[in-house]
Amino acid sequence: FIQLAIDRQPDGQAPQIVSTSLRDGAFIQSGVTETSFSMHLNEPGSCRWSTQDQFYNDMPEAQSFLCETEPSENPLHVREYLCGTQLTGIQDNIATRYHFRCKDLNNNEQQQSTILNLQGTVPLQITSITPQGDILTNSPTLQVTTTAGAEQGRASCTYEHEGFRPVPFFTTGSNQHTQTFEQLPQASYTYEIVCTDTASNVARQTITFDVTTDTNPPRITQIYSD
Repeated sequence: FIQLAIDRQPDGQAPQIVSTSLRDGAFIQSGVTETSFSMHLNEPGSCRWSTQDQFYNDMPEAQSFLCETEPSENPLHVREYLCGTQLTGIQDNIATRYHFRCKDLNNNEQQQSTILNLQGTVPLQITSITPQGDILTNSPTLQVTTTAGAEQGRASCTYEHEGFRPVPFFTTGSNQHTQTFEQLPQASYTYEIVCTDTASNVARQTITFDVTTDTNPPRITQIYSD
């Protein structure tokens, strides 16, 4: 038979945070003042957060949150316990620092805070978009410039013709976005441009242009001689 030895010594170690739902330095959408946040501990317990680095018992009790007593399922079969809360006090264009400390069911407290910085942002803007009006080519290049937002205009843009699905620009992912069309028939074209940055800030604008390709050959209107 197999005999197992059981360690009956009391647990003297504080819980460990093994994962968080938001990365340190994450960008938060403009206008959002609070966000949901979750973490996993390696054992059941409770946690608190504060915008100041404090001992667990000195952190506001109203900012306490419990962890589940049953482990979460994961493909590696690691025992992790989910804890969730709501982080408040987020402001546009301002970085906010949050400090977390946890304790287990035996009141073993963490002696160091885990820090999470969240960066508030400003609205993403489309500041330039061409072409517009009448154009004399049937292979125009759609050009869009984005500014502000989470990363100084860095975004991903799509264009959408009415009745069709959005299509990503051929070149996008920075603050300059381009898409060249090939051999468009003479007609009027309207597209909705939608750009989104890493904080989920969205900028929208509609563009209309008319392809009026000039098929007439040039003609001489005046002749000069010296």
